[in-house]
Amino acid sequence: TKTENLVAIATAAGLDRVKVERCLADPQSRQAVGEEDRHARAIGVEGVPFFVFNGKLAVSGAQGPDALLAAMRQAETLAA
Repeated sequence: TKTENLVAIATAAGLDRVKVERCLADPQSRQAVGEEDRHARAIGVEGVPFFVFNGKLAVSGAQGPDALLAAMRQAETLAA
């Protein structure tokens, strides 16, 4: 099932199986994930990786450290 696949992926990434299963079975956790997904789509997230800095600036795609640092600095000035 899809849940078994998610548990397998999560445990392969080092997460605790019991906690993952508990989270996936919890309606509030599932609702929170759904809300985060809807929010991400609303701000234009269509793929991964996708970075949002300071809630102000988004960077899509694989970027090098210099590009990410520049985006962080730009986001910092947008907050001022």
